[in-house]
Amino acid sequence: MGFCPICKTSANLEQPSGGDYRRVECRKCGKYQITGSALSMLETRLPANDKKAVARLSHATRLMFSTTDAEWPEMNSVNLDDMLKRPLPTIDRQMTNLLVWTAAQLEDDHLGAVELSDEEDLTGVIGTIDGRRVHELISRAESEDLIEFVPDNCISITTQGWARLSATVAEKAESMMASPAALAVAKVDRIVKAPCNKCRGLTNSWVRAEHTVTGNDGPISWSDSFEVLQCCGCDTLSVRQEHWFSEWDEMDYDQYGRMVMRPGIKEVYFPAPTVRAKPEWFDTIADEVLRNVLDELYATLNAGLNVLASIGVRTLLDRAGYLLIGDPRGGFEGKLSALQTGGHISAHEKTTLEAVADAGNASAHRGYTPTVERLGHIVDIIENFLHRAFVLAGAAEDIRKTTPARQK
Repeated sequence: MGFCPICKTSANLEQPSGGDYRRVECRKCGKYQITGSALSMLETRLPANDKKAVARLSHATRLMFSTTDAEWPEMNSVNLDDMLKRPLPTIDRQMTNLLVWTAAQLEDDHLGAVELSDEEDLTGVIGTIDGRRVHELISRAESEDLIEFVPDNCISITTQGWARLSATVAEKAESMMASPAALAVAKVDRIVKAPCNKCRGLTNSWVRAEHTVTGNDGPISWSDSFEVLQCCGCDTLSVRQEHWFSEWDEMDYDQYGRMVMRPGIKEVYFPAPTVRAKPEWFDTIADEVLRNVLDELYATLNAGLNVLASIGVRTLLDRAGYLLIGDPRGGFEGKLSALQTGGHISAHEKTTLEAVADAGNASAHRGYTPTVERLGHIVDIIENFLHRAFVLAGAAEDIRKTTPARQK
Protein backbone atom coordinates (compact mmCIF):
# COMPACT_ATOMS: atom_id res chain seq x y z
CA MET A 1 0.00 0.00 0.00
CA GLY A 2 0.98 3.59 -0.46
CA PHE A 3 -0.26 6.82 -2.01
CA CYS A 4 -1.04 7.61 -5.64
CA PRO A 5 1.60 10.08 -6.95
CA ILE A 6 -1.17 12.03 -8.73
CA CYS A 7 -4.11 12.41 -6.35
CA LYS A 8 -2.35 11.42 -3.06
CA THR A 9 -5.12 8.99 -2.08
CA SER A 10 -4.32 5.51 -0.82
CA ALA A 11 -3.40 3.12 -3.62
CA ASN A 12 -1.68 -0.18 -4.34
CA LEU A 13 1.93 0.50 -5.36
CA GLU A 14 4.38 -1.94 -6.87
CA GLN A 15 8.01 -1.28 -7.78
CA PRO A 16 9.48 -4.22 -9.76
CA SER A 17 13.01 -5.11 -8.76
CA GLY A 18 15.61 -3.47 -10.98
CA GLY A 19 13.08 -1.19 -12.65
CA ASP A 20 13.09 2.61 -12.52
CA TYR A 21 9.29 2.84 -12.53
CA ARG A 22 6.27 2.22 -10.32
CA ARG A 23 2.97 0.52 -11.00
CA VAL A 24 -0.06 2.11 -9.40
CA GLU A 25 -3.67 0.94 -8.90
CA CYS A 26 -5.69 3.92 -7.68
CA ARG A 27 -9.44 4.18 -7.06
CA LYS A 28 -9.50 7.63 -8.69
CA CYS A 29 -6.76 7.55 -11.34
CA GLY A 30 -7.01 3.90 -12.31
CA LYS A 31 -4.22 1.55 -13.29
CA TYR A 32 -0.98 2.94 -14.72
CA GLN A 33 2.80 2.77 -14.74
CA ILE A 34 4.96 5.84 -14.12
CA THR A 35 8.70 6.11 -14.87
CA GLY A 36 11.21 7.52 -12.40
CA SER A 37 11.84 10.55 -14.60
CA ALA A 38 8.11 11.39 -14.80
CA LEU A 39 7.81 10.88 -11.05
CA SER A 40 10.52 13.46 -10.39
CA MET A 41 8.87 15.87 -12.86
CA LEU A 42 5.56 15.68 -10.97
CA GLU A 43 7.07 17.58 -8.05
CA THR A 44 7.31 20.76 -10.13
CA ARG A 45 4.51 20.10 -12.63
CA LEU A 46 1.78 19.22 -10.14
CA PRO A 47 1.48 21.54 -7.09
CA ALA A 48 -0.49 19.87 -4.29
CA ASN A 49 -2.95 22.78 -4.02
CA ASP A 50 -3.72 22.90 -7.76
CA LYS A 51 -6.93 20.85 -7.79
CA LYS A 52 -7.56 21.49 -11.48
CA ALA A 53 -4.14 20.19 -12.57
CA VAL A 54 -4.61 17.08 -10.41
CA ALA A 55 -8.06 16.51 -11.94
CA ARG A 56 -6.74 16.94 -15.49
CA LEU A 57 -3.93 14.43 -14.99
CA SER A 58 -6.18 11.96 -13.17
CA HIS A 59 -8.74 12.04 -15.99
CA ALA A 60 -6.02 11.88 -18.68
CA THR A 61 -4.62 8.78 -16.96
CA ARG A 62 -8.04 7.16 -17.06
CA LEU A 63 -8.35 8.01 -20.77
CA MET A 64 -4.90 6.57 -21.44
CA PHE A 65 -5.97 3.25 -19.92
CA SER A 66 -9.24 3.14 -21.89
CA THR A 67 -7.57 3.88 -25.25
CA THR A 68 -4.69 1.38 -25.13
CA ASP A 69 -4.35 -2.39 -25.01
CA ALA A 70 -1.39 -2.19 -22.61
CA GLU A 71 -1.94 -3.83 -19.24
CA TRP A 72 0.03 -1.01 -17.62
CA PRO A 73 -0.21 2.16 -19.75
CA GLU A 74 2.87 4.27 -19.09
CA MET A 75 3.23 7.87 -18.00
CA ASN A 76 6.74 9.10 -18.85
CA SER A 77 8.76 12.27 -19.41
CA VAL A 78 7.55 12.51 -23.02
CA ASN A 79 3.77 12.32 -22.55
CA LEU A 80 3.46 13.87 -19.07
CA ASP A 81 3.27 17.53 -20.15
CA ASP A 82 0.75 16.73 -22.89
CA MET A 83 -1.44 14.90 -20.36
CA LEU A 84 -1.29 17.87 -17.98
CA LYS A 85 -2.42 20.21 -20.78
CA ARG A 86 -5.43 18.09 -21.71
CA PRO A 87 -8.53 20.10 -20.64
CA LEU A 88 -11.30 18.62 -18.54
CA PRO A 89 -14.33 17.51 -20.59
CA THR A 90 -17.44 19.65 -21.01
CA ILE A 91 -20.50 19.06 -18.83
CA ASP A 92 -22.20 17.26 -21.71
CA ARG A 93 -19.19 14.94 -22.08
CA GLN A 94 -19.00 14.41 -18.31
CA MET A 95 -22.58 13.15 -18.30
CA THR A 96 -21.72 10.79 -21.14
CA ASN A 97 -18.71 9.57 -19.13
CA LEU A 98 -21.05 8.87 -16.20
CA LEU A 99 -23.31 6.83 -18.47
CA VAL A 100 -20.36 4.95 -19.98
CA TRP A 101 -19.03 4.08 -16.51
CA THR A 102 -22.46 2.90 -15.36
CA ALA A 103 -22.98 0.82 -18.53
CA ALA A 104 -19.57 -0.81 -18.04
CA GLN A 105 -20.62 -1.97 -14.56
CA LEU A 106 -23.96 -3.27 -15.86
CA GLU A 107 -22.49 -5.03 -18.89
CA ASP A 108 -25.55 -6.56 -20.67
CA ASP A 109 -27.97 -6.12 -17.72
CA HIS A 110 -29.68 -3.01 -19.09
CA LEU A 111 -32.37 -3.05 -16.41
CA GLY A 112 -29.94 -3.45 -13.54
CA ALA A 113 -28.65 -0.91 -11.01
CA VAL A 114 -25.16 0.12 -9.95
CA GLU A 115 -24.17 1.12 -6.46
CA LEU A 116 -22.58 4.57 -6.48
CA SER A 117 -18.95 4.67 -5.43
CA ASP A 118 -17.57 7.38 -3.23
CA GLU A 119 -18.13 10.54 -5.26
CA GLU A 120 -14.47 11.52 -4.88
CA ASP A 121 -13.46 8.22 -6.48
CA LEU A 122 -15.49 9.04 -9.59
CA THR A 123 -13.74 12.36 -10.33
CA GLY A 124 -11.08 10.79 -12.56
CA VAL A 125 -13.59 8.60 -14.40
CA ILE A 126 -16.02 11.44 -15.14
CA GLY A 127 -13.51 14.28 -15.47
CA THR A 128 -14.53 16.67 -12.69
CA ILE A 129 -12.47 18.60 -10.15
CA ASP A 130 -13.96 17.16 -6.95
CA GLY A 131 -16.70 15.01 -5.46
CA ARG A 132 -19.06 17.97 -5.03
CA ARG A 133 -19.14 18.48 -8.76
CA VAL A 134 -19.71 14.74 -9.27
CA HIS A 135 -22.77 15.06 -7.01
CA GLU A 136 -24.03 18.05 -9.05
CA LEU A 137 -23.48 16.14 -12.30
CA ILE A 138 -25.42 13.10 -11.07
CA SER A 139 -28.28 15.37 -10.05
CA ARG A 140 -28.28 17.01 -13.48
CA ALA A 141 -28.23 13.63 -15.22
CA GLU A 142 -31.27 12.62 -13.16
CA SER A 143 -33.10 15.85 -13.98
CA GLU A 144 -32.50 15.24 -17.70
CA ASP A 145 -33.96 11.71 -17.32
CA LEU A 146 -30.70 9.97 -18.22
CA ILE A 147 -30.49 8.04 -14.95
CA GLU A 148 -32.77 7.30 -12.05
CA PHE A 149 -32.06 6.59 -8.41
CA VAL A 150 -32.77 3.16 -6.98
CA PRO A 151 -32.95 2.48 -3.23
CA ASP A 152 -29.74 1.94 -1.26
CA ASN A 153 -27.70 4.57 -3.15
CA CYS A 154 -27.86 2.94 -6.58
CA ILE A 155 -28.56 4.34 -10.05
CA SER A 156 -29.84 2.79 -13.26
CA ILE A 157 -29.80 4.04 -16.84
CA THR A 158 -33.11 5.13 -18.30
CA THR A 159 -34.32 4.38 -21.82
CA GLN A 160 -33.30 7.91 -22.80
CA GLY A 161 -29.87 7.32 -21.29
CA TRP A 162 -29.36 4.12 -23.28
CA ALA A 163 -30.44 5.97 -26.45
CA ARG A 164 -27.83 8.63 -25.76
CA LEU A 165 -25.14 5.99 -25.32
CA SER A 166 -26.15 4.33 -28.62
CA ALA A 167 -25.86 7.68 -30.42
CA THR A 168 -22.40 8.22 -28.90
CA VAL A 169 -21.21 4.81 -30.13
CA ALA A 170 -22.55 5.57 -33.62
CA GLU A 171 -20.75 8.94 -33.74
CA LYS A 172 -17.50 7.28 -32.69
CA ALA A 173 -17.84 4.61 -35.38
CA GLU A 174 -18.57 7.28 -38.00
CA SER A 175 -15.46 9.26 -37.02
CA MET A 176 -13.32 6.10 -37.24
CA MET A 177 -14.61 5.51 -40.79
CA ALA A 178 -13.71 9.02 -41.92
CA SER A 179 -11.53 9.18 -45.01
CA PRO A 180 -7.73 9.43 -44.52
CA ALA A 181 -7.79 12.77 -46.32
CA ALA A 182 -10.33 14.19 -43.87
CA LEU A 183 -8.31 12.93 -40.91
CA ALA A 184 -5.15 14.50 -42.37
CA VAL A 185 -6.88 17.87 -42.78
CA ALA A 186 -8.08 17.70 -39.18
CA LYS A 187 -4.48 17.52 -38.01
CA VAL A 188 -3.50 20.77 -39.70
CA ASP A 189 -3.95 22.79 -36.56
CA ARG A 190 -0.49 24.01 -35.63
CA ILE A 191 2.59 25.69 -37.02
CA VAL A 192 6.13 24.87 -35.90
CA LYS A 193 9.61 26.23 -36.61
CA ALA A 194 11.68 23.97 -38.86
CA PRO A 195 14.63 24.33 -41.27
CA CYS A 196 13.81 24.76 -44.96
CA ASN A 197 16.54 23.97 -47.49
CA LYS A 198 14.93 26.14 -50.13
CA CYS A 199 14.31 29.23 -47.97
CA ARG A 200 17.64 28.66 -46.17
CA GLY A 201 17.02 28.76 -42.43
CA LEU A 202 14.27 28.25 -39.85
CA THR A 203 10.80 29.00 -41.20
CA ASN A 204 7.20 28.59 -40.10
CA SER A 205 5.96 25.19 -41.26
CA TRP A 206 2.57 23.49 -41.16
CA VAL A 207 2.32 20.02 -39.61
CA ARG A 208 0.48 18.14 -42.37
CA ALA A 209 0.53 14.67 -40.78
CA GLU A 210 2.02 12.94 -37.75
CA HIS A 211 2.49 9.45 -36.34
CA THR A 212 4.13 8.09 -33.19
CA VAL A 213 5.39 4.60 -32.41
CA THR A 214 6.22 3.72 -28.79
CA GLY A 215 7.77 0.75 -27.08
CA ASN A 216 9.27 -0.39 -23.79
CA ASP A 217 11.29 -3.17 -22.27
CA GLY A 218 10.48 -3.06 -18.59
CA PRO A 219 11.97 0.17 -17.17
CA ILE A 220 13.40 1.27 -20.54
CA SER A 221 11.08 3.11 -22.91
CA TRP A 222 11.42 4.74 -26.30
CA SER A 223 9.36 6.43 -28.97
CA ASP A 224 9.69 7.58 -32.59
CA SER A 225 7.55 10.53 -33.67
CA PHE A 226 7.31 11.47 -37.35
CA GLU A 227 5.84 14.72 -38.72
CA VAL A 228 5.32 15.70 -42.35
CA LEU A 229 6.09 19.44 -42.55
CA GLN A 230 5.26 21.95 -45.27
CA CYS A 231 7.12 25.27 -45.38
CA CYS A 232 4.67 28.18 -45.12
CA GLY A 233 6.82 30.19 -47.53
CA CYS A 234 7.78 27.90 -50.43
CA ASP A 235 5.54 24.83 -49.77
CA THR A 236 8.58 22.49 -49.70
CA LEU A 237 7.86 19.22 -47.84
CA SER A 238 10.14 17.57 -45.29
CA VAL A 239 9.91 14.97 -42.51
CA ARG A 240 10.99 15.47 -38.91
CA GLN A 241 11.76 12.50 -36.69
CA GLU A 242 12.06 12.86 -32.92
CA HIS A 243 13.58 9.77 -31.30
CA TRP A 244 13.25 9.62 -27.51
CA PHE A 245 15.07 7.06 -25.35
CA SER A 246 14.47 7.02 -21.59
CA GLU A 247 18.14 6.28 -20.85
CA TRP A 248 19.08 9.62 -22.45
CA ASP A 249 16.96 11.66 -19.99
CA GLU A 250 19.05 13.94 -17.76
CA MET A 251 18.34 15.82 -14.57
CA ASP A 252 19.09 19.56 -14.68
CA TYR A 253 18.15 22.81 -12.97
CA ASP A 254 15.94 25.55 -14.41
CA GLN A 255 16.48 29.30 -14.09
CA TYR A 256 14.88 29.25 -10.63
CA GLY A 257 17.16 26.51 -9.32
CA ARG A 258 14.47 23.84 -9.40
CA MET A 259 15.39 20.33 -10.51
CA VAL A 260 13.85 19.46 -13.88
CA MET A 261 14.08 16.58 -16.31
CA ARG A 262 15.56 17.20 -19.77
CA PRO A 263 14.06 14.56 -22.07
CA GLY A 264 16.63 12.68 -24.16
CA ILE A 265 15.34 13.45 -27.64
CA LYS A 266 17.32 13.35 -30.89
CA GLU A 267 15.89 15.26 -33.83
CA VAL A 268 16.51 14.26 -37.45
CA TYR A 269 15.20 15.83 -40.68
CA PHE A 270 14.69 14.20 -44.08
CA PRO A 271 16.19 15.55 -46.24
CA ALA A 272 18.94 16.74 -43.89
CA PRO A 273 19.16 20.51 -43.38
CA THR A 274 21.60 22.08 -45.83
CA VAL A 275 24.95 22.76 -44.19
CA ARG A 276 26.52 24.05 -47.36
CA ALA A 277 24.52 24.80 -50.50
CA LYS A 278 25.74 23.90 -53.97
CA PRO A 279 27.24 26.88 -55.83
CA GLU A 280 25.11 28.52 -58.49
CA TRP A 281 27.54 27.40 -61.20
CA PHE A 282 27.20 23.70 -60.27
CA ASP A 283 25.04 22.76 -63.29
CA THR A 284 27.38 24.48 -65.76
CA ILE A 285 30.12 21.85 -65.26
CA ALA A 286 30.11 19.78 -68.43
CA ASP A 287 31.83 16.61 -67.19
CA GLU A 288 29.20 14.29 -65.71
CA VAL A 289 31.64 12.37 -63.47
CA LEU A 290 33.01 15.57 -61.98
CA ARG A 291 29.49 16.88 -61.44
CA ASN A 292 28.35 13.63 -59.77
CA VAL A 293 31.30 13.58 -57.37
CA LEU A 294 30.67 17.25 -56.51
CA ASP A 295 27.01 16.42 -55.88
CA GLU A 296 27.97 13.63 -53.48
CA LEU A 297 30.38 15.98 -51.70
CA TYR A 298 27.52 18.29 -50.68
CA ALA A 299 25.40 15.30 -49.63
CA THR A 300 28.15 14.15 -47.24
CA LEU A 301 28.64 17.69 -45.93
CA ASN A 302 24.93 18.00 -45.13
CA ALA A 303 24.96 14.59 -43.45
CA GLY A 304 27.93 15.55 -41.24
CA LEU A 305 30.21 12.87 -42.78
CA ASN A 306 33.43 14.87 -42.51
CA VAL A 307 35.85 12.02 -43.26
CA LEU A 308 34.03 11.08 -46.48
CA ALA A 309 33.76 14.76 -47.44
CA SER A 310 37.53 15.17 -47.09
CA ILE A 311 38.11 12.11 -49.27
CA GLY A 312 35.58 13.44 -51.77
CA VAL A 313 37.53 16.69 -52.16
CA ARG A 314 40.66 14.68 -53.01
CA THR A 315 38.63 12.71 -55.59
CA LEU A 316 37.43 15.97 -57.14
CA LEU A 317 41.00 17.22 -57.41
CA ASP A 318 42.08 13.93 -59.01
CA ARG A 319 39.27 14.03 -61.60
CA ALA A 320 39.78 17.73 -62.37
CA GLY A 321 43.52 17.13 -62.97
CA TYR A 322 42.75 14.24 -65.29
CA LEU A 323 40.40 16.40 -67.36
CA LEU A 324 42.99 19.21 -67.64
CA ILE A 325 46.29 17.37 -68.20
CA GLY A 326 45.57 13.63 -68.36
CA ASP A 327 47.17 11.13 -65.96
CA PRO A 328 50.91 11.84 -65.58
CA ARG A 329 53.21 9.74 -63.39
CA GLY A 330 54.05 10.65 -59.81
CA GLY A 331 50.65 10.53 -58.10
CA PHE A 332 49.19 13.78 -56.82
CA GLU A 333 52.58 15.45 -56.67
CA GLY A 334 53.20 14.65 -60.33
CA LYS A 335 49.69 15.76 -61.30
CA LEU A 336 49.98 19.10 -59.46
CA SER A 337 53.43 19.72 -60.97
CA ALA A 338 52.02 19.02 -64.45
CA LEU A 339 49.14 21.43 -63.80
CA GLN A 340 51.64 24.13 -62.86
CA THR A 341 53.86 23.40 -65.86
CA GLY A 342 50.84 23.53 -68.17
CA GLY A 343 49.88 26.93 -66.82
CA HIS A 344 46.63 25.76 -65.19
CA ILE A 345 47.67 26.78 -61.67
CA SER A 346 50.28 29.06 -60.14
CA ALA A 347 53.05 28.04 -57.75
CA HIS A 348 51.05 29.48 -54.85
CA GLU A 349 47.89 27.58 -55.86
CA LYS A 350 49.94 24.39 -56.20
CA THR A 351 50.96 24.73 -52.55
CA THR A 352 47.33 25.31 -51.53
CA LEU A 353 46.05 22.29 -53.47
CA GLU A 354 48.83 20.11 -52.01
CA ALA A 355 47.41 20.83 -48.55
CA VAL A 356 43.95 19.75 -49.74
CA ALA A 357 45.35 16.54 -51.26
CA ASP A 358 47.31 15.74 -48.06
CA ALA A 359 44.16 16.16 -45.94
CA GLY A 360 42.24 13.80 -48.26
CA ASN A 361 45.03 11.21 -48.14
CA ALA A 362 45.10 11.38 -44.33
CA SER A 363 41.31 10.84 -44.19
CA ALA A 364 41.45 7.93 -46.65
CA HIS A 365 44.41 6.10 -45.13
CA ARG A 366 44.59 7.22 -41.49
CA GLY A 367 40.99 8.10 -40.60
CA TYR A 368 41.74 11.80 -40.21
CA THR A 369 38.62 13.84 -39.36
CA PRO A 370 38.98 17.54 -40.12
CA THR A 371 37.06 20.01 -37.96
CA VAL A 372 34.01 21.71 -39.41
CA GLU A 373 35.93 24.97 -39.80
CA ARG A 374 38.92 23.30 -41.47
CA LEU A 375 36.68 21.28 -43.76
CA GLY A 376 34.96 24.53 -44.77
CA HIS A 377 38.33 25.95 -45.84
CA ILE A 378 39.12 22.76 -47.78
CA VAL A 379 35.83 23.04 -49.69
CA ASP A 380 36.44 26.77 -50.29
CA ILE A 381 39.77 25.92 -51.96
CA ILE A 382 38.39 23.18 -54.24
CA GLU A 383 35.36 25.31 -55.19
CA ASN A 384 37.59 28.23 -56.16
CA PHE A 385 39.83 25.94 -58.23
CA LEU A 386 36.90 24.27 -60.04
CA HIS A 387 35.13 27.57 -60.64
CA ARG A 388 38.21 29.16 -62.18
CA ALA A 389 39.31 26.10 -64.19
CA PHE A 390 35.95 24.89 -65.54
CA VAL A 391 33.58 27.87 -65.38
CA LEU A 392 35.54 31.12 -65.61
CA ALA A 393 37.95 29.73 -68.21
CA GLY A 394 35.04 28.95 -70.54
CA ALA A 395 33.37 32.27 -69.74
CA ALA A 396 36.59 34.14 -70.59
CA GLU A 397 36.80 32.32 -73.92
CA ASP A 398 33.19 33.31 -74.72
CA ILE A 399 33.98 36.91 -73.82
CA ARG A 400 37.02 36.90 -76.08
CA LYS A 401 35.07 35.50 -79.02
CA THR A 402 32.14 37.91 -78.69
CA THR A 403 34.14 41.07 -78.01
CA PRO A 404 34.29 43.25 -81.20
CA ALA A 405 37.81 43.65 -82.61
CA ARG A 406 39.39 47.08 -82.60
CA GLN A 407 38.98 48.89 -85.91
CA LYS A 408 42.27 49.48 -87.72
